[in-house]
Amino acid sequence: MQSKGMFVYKSLTYRGAGVFQNDEGKDVNYPAAYILKVDEITEDGEINQRKFKVPEKATKLINDIKSFEAYDKIVLVFKITLYDTRCSIEVVDVEPYVEVDDI
Repeated sequence: MQSKGMFVYKSLTYRGAGVFQNDEGKDVNYPAAYILKVDEITEDGEINQRKFKVPEKATKLINDIKSFEAYDKIVLVFKITLYDTRCSIEVVDVEPYVEVDDI
């Protein structure tokens, strides 16, 4: 399923591949990715910073995100996958936010 949300764009930074140790002391490798930072503004006016991983191979999405400037309002499109014990949220597209006048 897909969902959309309005956010305030903050930054897109590259994070190289690396390794960390989990709770059991085992090495866990992670791939290179871009980290997208945005602010979510709730209906109550509360501001929450959110971070999303964008795969390095998603070049069209990365280039689309890079076309925005800091503090632009954007709409992120997510692919949501539900599993038995968890769910995943993946950014699949970005759109400029268009203000709609109340009629």
